[in-house]
Amino acid sequence: MFGRHEDRLELIFEDVQLKKRFLISRPVKANVGDKAELDALKPTAPYIPRIKRERREIERFVEGVAPPSVDAIPFVVNLPYAAIPATLVRLLSSAEVAKAQVKQLQKFVLPAQLSTSTYARFFKTLVWTEEYQSE
Repeated sequence: MFGRHEDRLELIFEDVQLKKRFLISRPVKANVGDKAELDALKPTAPYIPRIKRERREIERFVEGVAPPSVDAIPFVVNLPYAAIPATLVRLLSSAEVAKAQVKQLQKFVLPAQLSTSTYARFFKTLVWTEEYQSE
């Protein structure tokens, strides 16, 4: 099998007096091939990075035509205002340190696990928190 190969070497040791086991794990890499082929693949000259040139100022700019998808849906009304729940406002406006507020959010407001049924509530709470902090 010619080519590059990677694997992991794991050695498990046991201390019989303490009756405990421990593991030493290290990555192992190998290049396998014909010596002549590997020599042929070696660089023939040192690497010289490409010279970066200065960008010229844009002299002429031609406006393009807007894609049809931008105007596909005419929005007639603004979206209704989504008020931040009062319990969340009380929690965020408290004089607690930010770390304590995060713990309170995790404990009382955010769902314990992120699933398809809790996804909307989780991200609504995050957006409301960000909106409150930006005010």
